[in-house]
Amino acid sequence: MPLDWICKYGYYGLFGALLGIPFPGETLLTFAGYLVFKGDLELVPAFVAGAAGSILGITLSYAIGRLLSTQLARRWGPKIGLTGKSLRHGRRWFERWGRASLALGFFIPGMRDVVGVSAGATRLRYPVFALIAYPGGALWVICYLAVGYWLGERWVYASRAIGRGVEAAASLAFGLLAAYVLWRLARRWQRRARHHHA
Repeated sequence: MPLDWICKYGYYGLFGALLGIPFPGETLLTFAGYLVFKGDLELVPAFVAGAAGSILGITLSYAIGRLLSTQLARRWGPKIGLTGKSLRHGRRWFERWGRASLALGFFIPGMRDVVGVSAGATRLRYPVFALIAYPGGALWVICYLAVGYWLGERWVYASRAIGRGVEAAASLAFGLLAAYVLWRLARRWQRRARHHHA
């Protein structure tokens, strides 16, 4: 269990668990906050370890996305209509609409790596990726450490409820963002259709 890693290896265990273990990061961080409450961990090193693991994890996902997009585009692109032009369009869309997902993705269980790979696959520029994803990761870490510290012995019960609530709120935000994007695209298509028939 990753929670045992934190108990046994402390900050190194927290870093390793958040780096890529398929286990809810919210639970890990809330538990680490509880250990800070107990005095088994110190807040600043726990934050540094958690932020480093989370940020390195999404950076690896971003790198994988860039590598896969290049390899897949070369091998399968012409067969599925994936061209350099379509990748450029995808990158522009992500730069315009998808940036918020880099920060929000930390707060939706299982989405951190998905948005990281998506950012890399659309070849979002690394400085833009880092500028948004890294502060989002740091905010995510400090929020859940604070929750675990504040709740103390009640961290187990509350972390589950908080995770469900955050997931629902972030999913709603993604849904509204997707609806807005679709609305903008529909308006653009309508304008093009009117221009074509004029």
